[in-house]
Amino acid sequence: MNPLFVVPSWQLPFNNHLNVQDRYVSHLQKYKQNNISLPNISSTNTFVTQPNLHIDPLFEDFVKFGIDCVSQIKPSYNLAPSLNFGLSSMYGTIIEKGGMFRPDMKGEDFLSGVYFLQTPPTSGQLCIKHLISDNSYFRKVHVEIDNTINSEMVKMPMPQGNIVLFPSYLDYFVAQNNSDDASYLIHFSFRLI
Repeated sequence: MNPLFVVPSWQLPFNNHLNVQDRYVSHLQKYKQNNISLPNISSTNTFVTQPNLHIDPLFEDFVKFGIDCVSQIKPSYNLAPSLNFGLSSMYGTIIEKGGMFRPDMKGEDFLSGVYFLQTPPTSGQLCIKHLISDNSYFRKVHVEIDNTINSEMVKMPMPQGNIVLFPSYLDYFVAQNNSDDASYLIHFSFRLI
């Protein structure tokens, strides 16, 4: 028997990862050195670039790959032919030891994604929250192991070189980095145009 309702999400490898990883990491470090960041960052030990990373020519390969991936997903939604996806924002994060990332959901967009550029072991998990209508229902039972049926949160490892895409109405964050090395992520979202 299969559940009737699931949260749509996709995970896939970025096919050019090994060719671009070092360049992307050093480029994000330059953003940090020049303090090209978002204002009022509440996440500790985490640097977040401005959201217009997608207009930087260095990331052109990644942007094209992301657009291609989203084009393949579009038929699943059975959208009106006049609707297309446009990349609305893209930003990078550098999460140092002890840091975490807690963004707001991108509710005005349609799809969000995270590219695991450099994610050492123990550098945290990607956590995607989905709403369960009646939380009290689950307070009445003893749950041995959290899963997508009995929990408001899906936790997944961040395999280096992979991308995860999910609906933008879902809130997500990255758990604490317990590694001595920083993790590097690229976040992006698409809007219907």
